[in-house]
Amino acid sequence: MDTKRTTALCLLTVLALLVPLGGCVEFAGLLADLPASGSTGGNTNTNDAPPPANDNTNGTVPTVTLSLSESVPQVSWEVTLQCSVIGGDSTGVLFSFEPDDRLIDVNAANGTAVFIVDEGDVGAQLTFTCSGTNSAGTGPASTPRSMFPL
Repeated sequence: MDTKRTTALCLLTVLALLVPLGGCVEFAGLLADLPASGSTGGNTNTNDAPPPANDNTNGTVPTVTLSLSESVPQVSWEVTLQCSVIGGDSTGVLFSFEPDDRLIDVNAANGTAVFIVDEGDVGAQLTFTCSGTNSAGTGPASTPRSMFPL
């Protein structure tokens, strides 16, 4: 008998005196996972694959919604765009906004971005969308939201 198995059996004997029978049965179940005598240790079953690095097999892509702090802003106003998960797996979601060329203070982790209205925006319809990405993939873009600067 190897040292690991002997030590485990000695511990089992001691635990049998100190722990209710249920605990010993659970501990005995752990003994089955110890390498047999003469083994070098490790996983001896070559058919077992290691667990995936990011096990989110049951996760789903996020579904998001976009809201704007103002729909009719004036020149030099800051408009906050807020992207929120409304369905799917919200774990570790990173958000992105379209178009993103004039957004400032984009926070991909909390789903916010700021747009500052300038004089060239007056009279135009500015439309934005957002999407969320997690380990399961990228969900569909939000329903477009528009603002009409004055």
